[in-house]
Order: sequence, then structure tokens, then C-alpha cells
Amino acid sequence: MRERAILLSVASLALVAALGSGGGALRSVAPLASAGAAQVTLPSGCTHRGPDFRTHGPRRRKRIAIGFDDGPSDYTPKVLAVLRRFGAHATFFEIGQEIAGRTATMKSIIAQGNEIGNHSLHHEQNASSRSLAETNRLIRNATGFRPCDFRPPDGAVNAGLIERAHAERLVTVNWDVDPRDWSDPGAGAIASNVIHNAHDGSIVVMHDGGGNRGETVAALPQILSHFQHRGYRFVPVEEILGNHFVYPAAP
Repeated sequence: MRERAILLSVASLALVAALGSGGGALRSVAPLASAGAAQVTLPSGCTHRGPDFRTHGPRRRKRIAIGFDDGPSDYTPKVLAVLRRFGAHATFFEIGQEIAGRTATMKSIIAQGNEIGNHSLHHEQNASSRSLAETNRLIRNATGFRPCDFRPPDGAVNAGLIERAHAERLVTVNWDVDPRDWSDPGAGAIASNVIHNAHDGSIVVMHDGGGNRGETVAALPQILSHFQHRGYRFVPVEEILGNHFVYPAAP
């Protein structure tokens, strides 16, 4: 028993050290490396509350959420590296057809404390119930995480789409800040747009897939640094909407 208590104490210290650098709420970010130690439990979904369609969070707290659309792609690990450097978190709205062959990247998203959202199966507007359900299935099979939020491609929404998403237990999420990074305006223009327009509770739309996202990756450090120096935290969409991750029951 004494040996088991020592092992649990060491594992707890390792977990605190691994998560304490994020600057926010405690998050499961990676398996413990210690031999014989149990793996950190990763989230399996989120709680749900509030309206079925959102464009921003509460305006009374210094938090911002970035939703990266159109991945996963070869740029996703680069975005993750920048987020990790700043202890920031985000939501990655993924296209179902882009998931094959990128399971490791998707698991890294969750393990780093980020959220994965649904962005339809083929980036089609007015996605069907089948598209939403199949994308949920692909994400869950790859990561064990069931998406909580849906980002409609191009932000095109209607009452029927919001209702279909709700039936799949998804909150439809657009944005209130759009730096149009997909149009390649330059890293400086992307950063300037976000810096001048984002404020308490903002949801920013950016992209880690769908084309060359080098400018987005280059703009991200300036955005994160600017707001963090002013006391802001970057959190997943689920958190800015007042929800939180849920975890599978212990065996």
C-alpha cells in the first residue's frame, strides 16, 4: 500500500506540472509518462445550456474563443504548436472528409486541451442530418470525443439547419470577428483585424485548412501576445458559451 501511495503522489505531481502552465482551468492535456502510472482521462463531450445559435459569449469577462475551420490539415500541427507556446486553447471545426489519415493530429487537439467541433461532412451549406451525424461519428471514432458545437460552412444558417444541429446535440456557432484570413490579406492585416475588433466574449473565425494557411499561422503569435498582455484568456468555444468538458466515468 505504501508503494501505491507513493506512485499516486508522484503521478499527481506530474499532472499538476503538466497542466499548470496553461494559465487557466485545469485541463487534461497528455498521458502521464511515468512508467506504471495511469493515463490522464481526456474529455468525451461537453455540457449543454443556453440558446441553440450563438455568435459570441458573455461580454463581462476577458475571454476570447478562436474557431479554426476547414481542417484537419498539414497546418493544424503548426497552429497547435503556437497555441501550446502561449498556453492558449481553441476550437477546431473539422470537415468529415478531411479526417482520414489524420487521427494523430486530432488526438493531439484534444490532448492539448482544445475542442473539436463539427463543420459538416463535405463543407456543404445547409448540411443534412446525415452529414452532421456522420461527421460526429468520424470525430468520435478518431478521438473518443463527441462534438458539442457546429460551425456552418461560410456561416450560412437557417432555422432548419439550427434545428437539425440541435437534434444531433450540437449548438450552432458563428462569430462576431472575421479577419478573412482565407483571402490571404497578409499576416499583419489578419492580426490587425482581430486586435482592433475582438473584445470580451468574442468568437473569432480563422482557418487551419482549405488552402495555404501560412499567413494565419504567422499572425497567431501577435494576436495571442497582444491580448494576453491585456489580461485575456483564449478558451474553447464550449467554455466561452458557459459550458465545460465532461469525462467518461471511471472504470
